[in-house]
Amino acid sequence: MYSRVEDIEHKVSSLKALGVQFDTEVQAVCKDVEGLFGNPGDTEYMAFFKDPTDNTLALAEPRRTRD
Repeated sequence: MYSRVEDIEHKVSSLKALGVQFDTEVQAVCKDVEGLFGNPGDTEYMAFFKDPTDNTLALAEPRRTRD
């Protein structure tokens, strides 16, 4: 399950301060060239972690990228 957030770096930092361990740092995972999932040209940034029952969860933030 993914949760959309604004300012993903801040959210990750806040959750780490509460003891959440992330499997990845914030990273670009997909550039939506055609706008299939949002605005054309946006890049999806995500950070993955696990819940207490070992389900993979993620924070996600689409960002407008400049060419």
